[in-house]
Amino acid sequence: MKNYRKIFLVLFFCLVGVFFINNKIDAQSINPPTIIEPSLGIILTEARPLIKGLTASDSLVNIYIDGIYNGKTDYLTNESGTANFFYFPFLDLRSGAHRIWVIAENREGVKSNPSKVINFEIKLPEPIKNANEIKKESAINNTVNEDTNNTADENDNKNDIDINSQIDNNNGENSVTNSSGLVDESSQKQSKISPNLIIFSLFLLAVIGWILWVNRELIKERKKESEQKNKDNK
Repeated sequence: MKNYRKIFLVLFFCLVGVFFINNKIDAQSINPPTIIEPSLGIILTEARPLIKGLTASDSLVNIYIDGIYNGKTDYLTNESGTANFFYFPFLDLRSGAHRIWVIAENREGVKSNPSKVINFEIKLPEPIKNANEIKKESAINNTVNEDTNNTADENDNKNDIDINSQIDNNNGENSVTNSSGLVDESSQKQSKISPNLIIFSLFLLAVIGWILWVNRELIKERKKESEQKNKDNK
């Protein structure tokens, strides 16, 4: 029985110790801060926007921008138990999307859970150009325009030359075509005339042959007549 009593007493004191430890931890824990500005999804034009919100009294606030520790506030105290915090980034933020969250920390070093993440965007205005930059840009634009115009003129001249050369080529082709057409026509005429020439030549040859044959026959008859006369005279 004595052993059971000892075990019971040990368990009782362990439970009491755990109870007090939990109460102490709960007393030391702090709620996460609340970010008021910038609001979720807002578009800002400042490179160092104001970050403000609410945190537990007698605590400081650690600021994280884009996942990187950026800085912290001083310890803030308010009788109501909730204090306001204000913070400006120590470096300019670039244009684009960003995200912020914060963590509170009391004087005992106890830290809260991270706050809600706030996503926002920065669009910085374009820098104002001075007179010298404007003159330089205008000079560059004028030079570019002149080069563009010169290139366009050169292209137009090239196009004109190409068109003229094409016209000359077409004229040459037309002349060649016409000459070839004349040659074809003359050859066709010659082909049409050549059968007539052949027939006419054959006709002339026939006439000449007939004349020669008639002349030969006449010579034969004259020889016969002369021979007959000679016989009669004898």
